[in-house]
Amino acid sequence: MTDIRTEAELRHPVPRVWRALTDAQLIGQWLGATDLQPEAGAPFELTPIDLPGVEGEVNGAVVEIVEPHLLVVRWREDGVRVLVRFELVDTEEGSRLTVRQSGTDGHWTSEQEQQRQQAYEQLLAGPLPAVLDWLAFREVDFTSDGTPAVGAAATGVEPGATERGRPVRRRLVGGLIAAAIVLGGALVVVALARPSHDTTTTAAQEPGVVTSGPADAAPSGTPATSGTAAPPSRTGAPPPSASATVSANPSVTASPGSPPPPQAPAGPPAGGAAAPPAQPNLEARYTRASSELLGYTGEIVVSNSGSAAAGQWVVTVVLHGGATVADVSGANHQQKGRTVTFTGGTVAAGAAARFTFQVNAALSERQPESCRVGDRPCSGL
Repeated sequence: MTDIRTEAELRHPVPRVWRALTDAQLIGQWLGATDLQPEAGAPFELTPIDLPGVEGEVNGAVVEIVEPHLLVVRWREDGVRVLVRFELVDTEEGSRLTVRQSGTDGHWTSEQEQQRQQAYEQLLAGPLPAVLDWLAFREVDFTSDGTPAVGAAATGVEPGATERGRPVRRRLVGGLIAAAIVLGGALVVVALARPSHDTTTTAAQEPGVVTSGPADAAPSGTPATSGTAAPPSRTGAPPPSASATVSANPSVTASPGSPPPPQAPAGPPAGGAAAPPAQPNLEARYTRASSELLGYTGEIVVSNSGSAAAGQWVVTVVLHGGATVADVSGANHQQKGRTVTFTGGTVAAGAAARFTFQVNAALSERQPESCRVGDRPCSGL
């Protein structure tokens, strides 16, 4: 019969530690992804982040719960039924957490017991205190004079139920609005003082911009040239650069004064071969939009560089360890184990679709393991 015992002195009150032991989202940040509910007899699934000997998901149940001091759970791993007790007591500096694991059947080697003992010690010395520090930070409010005050969470009210830091925010918003007004006025003055330009010439200088100008208004039979033609000289002679003007139609001669050659009628390509059908071409790029203590936010842009619209796109992302997707914007998603499938609607030719997803993950898991759009890997990873 195995018997493993680990203790940790925590500089946090019992209610805060209890929350980290029983909130499924918080458990996922230090122990493993789970759907545990703090109710006696409730079943749960757990995918530990770092427990030697545990690969993948384990099934368990809550055996006993005495809020906020005792949580007893059980699960089975490798044929061994494991019972784990989490006990909390108050201390002068915060609280003491004792984790005790025992096996009621089967047996482990001394090496296996030592590995599990070290794993619990590491979890209680690193990831769990980090989660508790993050919770403590969220419970601190700042008044208008900049002094910290106890927030709503510390008094038992859920975070977000009160409007914290409103005086400071009002001053910041007011300052930003004033700055925007001053900047907008300066831009208007600059725009009024700027000399006017020929809009046709300006637009023609922008790459990729199609404009209507003198070439569009030319009489029938006059070849249209790209860019804006130089004005004729006062003597009536053509400008020196006229012979260097590139025609928009390669078959039209650029020399001034010569009549345009006849153009061949449009037809199928030589040999009578039909043009290839239009096809979509989907690519995806991953970017980590932000990093938080309890995870990160990823952004994926799906672009279609093909000549036809893509009816639907599918992006498959594989996460690390016990990471889970908490929220998605811009796509539908489904998670099975570590694999998350994102889907979306039509992407027109030359267009793109963008979506973001928030991931609950351990400190060491700051991006997905892999990403693919269809059978093509995403760039950025």
